[in-house]
Amino acid sequence: MKNSYLVTVYAHDRIGLLMRVAQLVARKNLSIERLTLHESAVPGVTWINLVIRTDSHTIQTLVKLLEKQIEVLQAFHIVEPVRVKQLIS
Repeated sequence: MKNSYLVTVYAHDRIGLLMRVAQLVARKNLSIERLTLHESAVPGVTWINLVIRTDSHTIQTLVKLLEKQIEVLQAFHIVEPVRVKQLIS
């Protein structure tokens, strides 16, 4: 069963980081529904949020691959909560 998952990644802010994250998602034949990047409270660390619609096994595999990246400090996922707006449309 496919759900929307919010994947959060904390990583060192390095050149090419976003490209490598996007390539990992593309290798799994997934598309990113939403993408946001923020500076974290720690200088030099970026906070990336990705919303991806897929199944539980695929998202767990993707998070493990993300954590293997040298720049990545931590990656985790949660099932994105259903919004009232989504129920109406």
